[in-house]
Amino acid sequence: MTIINLKKKYIFLANPKTGSTSVHTLLNDKESIIRCTSKKEKPFGKHDTYLQVKNNLSSINLNINDFFIFGFIREPIDRMKSVINHLLMSKNNKTAKTLMKNDWKQFMTYAEEKLFYSVEKMFFDENNQLPHNVHILKMENMEQELQKIFKVIKNSRKRQRMSKKERRTCHKNKGQYIFKKQLSDEVINLIKDRFPRDWIYYYS
Repeated sequence: MTIINLKKKYIFLANPKTGSTSVHTLLNDKESIIRCTSKKEKPFGKHDTYLQVKNNLSSINLNINDFFIFGFIREPIDRMKSVINHLLMSKNNKTAKTLMKNDWKQFMTYAEEKLFYSVEKMFFDENNQLPHNVHILKMENMEQELQKIFKVIKNSRKRQRMSKKERRTCHKNKGQYIFKKQLSDEVINLIKDRFPRDWIYYYS
């Protein structure tokens, strides 16, 4: 759910499974903006990475360095559970079920391709560095972080606090009753090995 506001010069990078639906709803400026809610939308897509947005902006003669950019990360284990729930609830869940049963390491690769974009994949530039104008925030602190963001981008939202419904949306895991098991230490270590920078950025 990428958002690009050409007037206020900000970009929201919608990192999958980090509350991007909530942010998309809360950024309610009634201005001429680019909102991407589908993978089929072109040239910008629903969960475009920094590099994808940069290249697409270049194609219409816009410089990504002129924008304030932000996106969210999430506690890695909690996020992986959300990814698992999403994959299990999908109609084509056979691959996920098979990999979870037989090969968790391969499942990590599958999860990254589908929904668990790493920090470097989502936010880094072609030199594998975090650009100076990209701000990585924690989903668990969404209410506080968004109030700071609203001041920077001069969002028209008048309420200073989220409603109870919005708070639930930020933290609700719709598939929480699908996958009830605790992840084993082996699987947690696989997550750490597969997404080391996500751990560093979240816990630093």
